[in-house]
Amino acid sequence: MAAAVPIVDRLSARPQVAAHQGGLHLDANTLKRFEKAREAGADIIEMDLRETSDGVPVVHHDETIGRIIGEGPAINSLTAEELRAYHAGGGQPIPTFAEVLAWADGRVVINAEFKTPEVIAAAVALVQEHDAYEWVYFQCKDDRARYETARALDARVARLFKPMSDDDLDWALGLNDPRLVVIEIDPSMRRPEVIQRAHDGGKLTSYNSWRFSLTQELFRAVVPKVYELGIDIAVTNRPASAVRQRDAWVAEHGR
Repeated sequence: MAAAVPIVDRLSARPQVAAHQGGLHLDANTLKRFEKAREAGADIIEMDLRETSDGVPVVHHDETIGRIIGEGPAINSLTAEELRAYHAGGGQPIPTFAEVLAWADGRVVINAEFKTPEVIAAAVALVQEHDAYEWVYFQCKDDRARYETARALDARVARLFKPMSDDDLDWALGLNDPRLVVIEIDPSMRRPEVIQRAHDGGKLTSYNSWRFSLTQELFRAVVPKVYELGIDIAVTNRPASAVRQRDAWVAEHGR
């Protein structure tokens, strides 16, 4: 496993590129796609977590497997073994979170979203099992209950919160929680004072770069616009393009 550099230090080393579901491809949210993004130089792999009927956290965006086969069963209606009969696109299997952690092994940071409350406990337990505290953080979006659930299970687990209002931001920063490491900036909150408040509170910031131009990100990344705002982490559908743009940005701006 890679050396356990504190996650905040690791994410502060340079402007970050986070590959959304590994990148916008048919086989998104699969180990093959995650490895392609890592090889391209992405610092962070973003993914989605759901739980099977027998309590196994798996990596899948949608509530059902319908995107794959048409009208299909819900993820939480299948056991992990039954889920192996399906694929996530491109013939790739739907990975378990445990498989993803074994693959990553600290070589890349994992940003995993709790898609349901039910997956939280099992996902946190896997971070404990893999001693992945300094290379995994969990998205709680703007759900305070999910945030508090994860925090109560293990205060050492790193988390992301996405304030949708100034009151949400007040709440998040008022926790004085050192393991709240990232504030995700929603387009409705994309104001200089919000970004500055997050930084003043000792938090990194992230933004989904396709919010600038979804059409453009079908072909190439637009991450310089993220860094121009002073935001630390650009989440992109085009990681290879984003890494090239980030490196050019660093060469020009020295950060």
